[in-house]
Amino acid sequence: MKTWQKAVLGILVACLLVFGIVKGYVYYLNSKPHRDVKKEQGIEVTAEQLYKAYSTNESQADTLYNNKAIQVTGVVKSVTKDDANMTSVELATSDPEVTINCKFKDDPGEIKTGSTITFKGICTGFLLTSIPINEGVIIKK
Repeated sequence: MKTWQKAVLGILVACLLVFGIVKGYVYYLNSKPHRDVKKEQGIEVTAEQLYKAYSTNESQADTLYNNKAIQVTGVVKSVTKDDANMTSVELATSDPEVTINCKFKDDPGEIKTGSTITFKGICTGFLLTSIPINEGVIIKK
């Protein structure tokens, strides 16, 4: 076998090995049990407390809230539905540019702007103008 053929064969084997590792990792991620936020105890916090924690010290707030179930209470600033008919609710904070944004897992029913609600979901940190909460479930309207 010529040197270049050995090189091509080596590259082909390396590519197949990388492909197998990636495929195995994707399978692992997809087969993990999905979190059920309804069954988790949520850290109780107001929208304002959550905003203040992230605006004061983002690193410390991430330690307290990121990837954890939190139960947030606040005043509804807006309610929207996306193309997939998923409901998102924004809670107001003292900064008019920053909101707590919850995407609901299931339809939470009618939620009115200006009302005070409590929901539970998984905090995903701080983005430029919002603190996203995913997998939301309504606790109290």
